[in-house]
Amino acid sequence: MLWLDNEGGLSQKNTVLVASPGRAARRLARWFPETESPLGTFFGGVSGEGNTLVLGLYKLSGNANACYEGTCRRRVSGGGTLLITPGSLGVHRVLPPSKAVAASKGSIAAAVLSFRSVYTGNAQIVVENLLDGSRRSIGRPASVLALGLDRVHVAALIGPEHGSPTSLRVWNVATGRLVRSFRVPAVDRVVVVAGSHAVLRFGGRIFTLDLRTGRRRIISPHRLKGYPTKYGPWVSRGRVWWVESYDQGLPKGRSLIRSAPLPGPAD
Repeated sequence: MLWLDNEGGLSQKNTVLVASPGRAARRLARWFPETESPLGTFFGGVSGEGNTLVLGLYKLSGNANACYEGTCRRRVSGGGTLLITPGSLGVHRVLPPSKAVAASKGSIAAAVLSFRSVYTGNAQIVVENLLDGSRRSIGRPASVLALGLDRVHVAALIGPEHGSPTSLRVWNVATGRLVRSFRVPAVDRVVVVAGSHAVLRFGGRIFTLDLRTGRRRIISPHRLKGYPTKYGPWVSRGRVWWVESYDQGLPKGRSLIRSAPLPGPAD
């Protein structure tokens, strides 16, 4: 299990932890982000499937005074794409610093940044096969906000760094060829790709997007009471899973795990 623990309000503390049955949780990284600061350590995400667990981090450095005035040039000064071994909880740096990551069984995808380069917000998508060590660059550098990966496709949500995604691009992993590009509404920064479908979250709703036809299908309608969907989606064994949270911070607050089948070929 690999997760980010965020504590605090105005003064925050971020900690990335990993745990395995029978072993105490291990801290992989900790930093104290400043809400408005353009410098420091940034979280590139975590992802896992089966025995494949991956973490992305990147660090930006520059002249602090100039950056607060909005005129600085930031450089990539640290971080990495880290592969975690379940059981032993060993950590291996496999790719450069990354803004987004995704894992599938035996492979990972990362939106990587060049170490010591001037930071522009754009990153190069790289897919690495962990079984044979082969790597493939996917597409051109872009402002990648989230990644999804399965054995056939890698998908990326693209949009302004401090805004919502505006498009979803899907490539064939084996050939690197662009399969489809879709305009999307202001979805959250999470995408799962499974066979011929992508799964996205928008305004508390979970919906699927058919990669062949572009058809959308809502599988988690917004509830009129309580909080909207906040965690997920994930896909496992042909089903989409998510968490719905209600009345957070109140004595009757609760969270529910829900699921729905992925649409079939004829749906």
